[in-house]
Amino acid sequence: MRMRLWIVSLVALTLTGCALAPAGRERGAAAPTSTPLARVTSAQVVRLVALDQAPAFSATIADSEEASSVYQAMLALKVDNGAAPSCPLDEGADYRITFRDESAAVLTAWVKPDGCRDAKIGASRLVYATTDQFWQTLASALGVSANSLFDLTYHGGPTAPPPGPGDWSDR
Repeated sequence: MRMRLWIVSLVALTLTGCALAPAGRERGAAAPTSTPLARVTSAQVVRLVALDQAPAFSATIADSEEASSVYQAMLALKVDNGAAPSCPLDEGADYRITFRDESAAVLTAWVKPDGCRDAKIGASRLVYATTDQFWQTLASALGVSANSLFDLTYHGGPTAPPPGPGDWSDR
């Protein structure tokens, strides 16, 4: 009986902690735009995977209008409201998107195609919730279906280097 009470208490504490937003997080706030919107001319998209569970993916969005639409869709994402207490089926994969102007990187973001499908934008510690519209915009710019971005089935062959310890702390 004591063990059961201990396990129930541990689960309750874990779920409560996961459901709370970090201090300073504004629920539903848009991505920070402290710097003026940059003129984006291209975007490099690379799927980073852990443990060889998905094939490598790397593509460049060379059309400046398409790259700009993905950039604007990224900046339109809202801060995750923390409603999901856990992120099931998080395989540890993410897409690194590097937005560039004609001479340098403007912004780097990471989006997760599995689990809670969160995004991390630039150096911010905030986590953003992606939307179906965001994924559709990204897929359209890449010339693929949105469903193909979520396919993390390993089909053999080489994969991209692992992203790190599997959390957002190194991003």
